[in-house]
Amino acid sequence: MALSFSFTFVSCSDDNDDTDNTEQAKAIAGTYKGYSIGESRMFSDYLMGDDASATITANTDGTVNLVYKSGSGDFILNNLTVSSKSFKGEGEVALAMEGSEPANYEYTLEGSVNESKVLTLKANDFLCQCVASISISFRQKLRLLIT
Repeated sequence: MALSFSFTFVSCSDDNDDTDNTEQAKAIAGTYKGYSIGESRMFSDYLMGDDASATITANTDGTVNLVYKSGSGDFILNNLTVSSKSFKGEGEVALAMEGSEPANYEYTLEGSVNESKVLTLKANDFLCQCVASISISFRQKLRLLIT
């Protein structure tokens, strides 16, 4: 089964943290290298992309932009509010199965960066008739950060 993804996004987030979001945004900015794993009712631990990357760019207003190249498609989220070095967004994904026309499905994406600069990133709730729901997780390789 071959999957093809294209993405459009809208972002949202809560910010109840009293700390300086600009400093938090700068602290998590960077390019993270890893791989992407897919999970669904039909499969688990499916390698979606063995050369995935996530680039977080800090904006001057304390928000961040995220480009997650999952190996199955590019997630692009802009102006995500950072709270305790975490962020989330939602949007719509165009998903096409082998030879079929793409259809749009809603999803959510959540991420965070810990004190050791390790990124956790997960996209959830791709809904389609063939596989029910799919979640794609980014897994960082060797905790390396390329700046």
